[in-house]
Amino acid sequence: MADKLLTEREAEVLTWAAHGKTSREISDILKISANTVNFHIKNVLFKLGAVNRSSAVVAAIMAGEIDVTPQWCLPIARQPVGMERLALAEA
Repeated sequence: MADKLLTEREAEVLTWAAHGKTSREISDILKISANTVNFHIKNVLFKLGAVNRSSAVVAAIMAGEIDVTPQWCLPIARQPVGMERLALAEA
């Protein structure tokens, strides 16, 4: 398996951004400050050479850094850790 460029937290924050969440919403979901969310986003932008969140999301998906496959498309055994938060946040 290839090494990942993003940390687990950076990937988690970017995955929520890919689902359309704002920094404030991500901070509420992850129980961290919005400043911390923005810190992770800035790190992601630098690491991926992206100019904004949208381009970072696309670059991360293309590089295999994040997977935004909807939960209902995955067999139970393949559902990523933390996806239960997505279901709860969207309810």
